[in-house]
Amino acid sequence: MVLALGFIVPGRGFAALVRGQSARAATRVTPGYLGIDVRDVSDDEIAALKLKGARGAEIIRVDHDGPAGKMGLREHDVVVQMNGAVIDGQEQIRRLLREIAAGRTVTFLVSRNGQEMTLTAQLADKSELERQAWEQHLTAPAPQPAQDPSVAASPAATPATKYSKGFLGTILMTPSYTGLTLERMGPQLGDFFGVPKGTGLLVKSVDNNSPASAAGLKAGDVVVKADTKAVGNLADWAKVVRESKGKPVAVVVLRNRQEKTLSLMPDPKKRG
Repeated sequence: MVLALGFIVPGRGFAALVRGQSARAATRVTPGYLGIDVRDVSDDEIAALKLKGARGAEIIRVDHDGPAGKMGLREHDVVVQMNGAVIDGQEQIRRLLREIAAGRTVTFLVSRNGQEMTLTAQLADKSELERQAWEQHLTAPAPQPAQDPSVAASPAATPATKYSKGFLGTILMTPSYTGLTLERMGPQLGDFFGVPKGTGLLVKSVDNNSPASAAGLKAGDVVVKADTKAVGNLADWAKVVRESKGKPVAVVVLRNRQEKTLSLMPDPKKRG
């Protein structure tokens, strides 16, 4: 390296270093997101999955909001090939997916109940997908009023929305007033809030001067347990509130990825 007229004149070694750094920067890509979890196929599962051999990777979880759900992959499908490469097990398919950038297309040969089919999907940018999901959460439409109030109050009769299988679920009325608006979560919002497998209910809003407000619940909390019982869906929550019968409910929430137990006293004089 030569110093001349106050400027550093790079030599060949410096130029080679810059080219190498530029090349590495150019090769940095955003890993693609498919939205599945897989496991190896054991010898004991060959007959149940109607497979010809123990090769492949069984899908055990599908993110319905991700490319996997949109392309039609299902739980217990077995990925036999990916982009023409024969799949021997879970480690191979995980490695192959890590090497493919967001926006690229992948083609799968899967076995479903003994029938082989070909499915194609474009891998997504996970951070972008989470951003879109959060925006959908913030702009979720209000539930439509029902003609019969008794129908609106029935969990079985609550109509599903476009969010029910993905990030968000339906809003459920409960026998006693709590002041909470709760929504189901999918795997991606579960990852965002630090909830394993997306199990729990997201607190969308808390009414002022309500039992939930008095208990210390806040929007953004995730309800994971109520009276020691896991809360996996809105029906679980409604059941706990219904059975409380004037007694406080011990509610375990995740807040900033930390568990916190709060005591909630539903108001049986008002409908939730």
